[in-house]
Amino acid sequence: MAALSVNVNKVATVRNSRGGHGPSVLAAVRACVEAGAPGITVHPRADARHITATDVREVAGFLAPFRGRVEFNIEGDPRPDLLALVREVRPDQCTLVPVRPGEVTSEAGWPASTPKAALSAEIAALRSDGIRVSLFVDPEPGPIRWAAEMGADRVELYTEP
Repeated sequence: MAALSVNVNKVATVRNSRGGHGPSVLAAVRACVEAGAPGITVHPRADARHITATDVREVAGFLAPFRGRVEFNIEGDPRPDLLALVREVRPDQCTLVPVRPGEVTSEAGWPASTPKAALSAEIAALRSDGIRVSLFVDPEPGPIRWAAEMGADRVELYTEP
């Protein structure tokens, strides 16, 4: 289990705001791996305002030789295009995150009141594809128990408050 997973989204945010090709997400991933980071995380949002599907594929290709040494985590809301991308590149882990329309960054974790039917089939499908599943939850006992009941392998805690 990775003790640290470096999220490289901000590198893509800077690149995209400049309208060019730099800084390079792949160069950032390479630097993290060379420095000994045991994990890399990306969060491709539906509007592609930072990490893009192309970035995800490039990072997956770069990390392939490091499988078992460097964990690859793709996080995001369980929308069809993201789930298809996850199944295509087969990261070590997929962290499912609730997304509210118009949010700039994550504003909350999955509450324990989230209907199980909304995610249970996707969690089971990802796990059957050999992809570990983490759920982004509020740091309270109820949501953590809910994640366990859903079949999640891990949780990521929303710590903003």
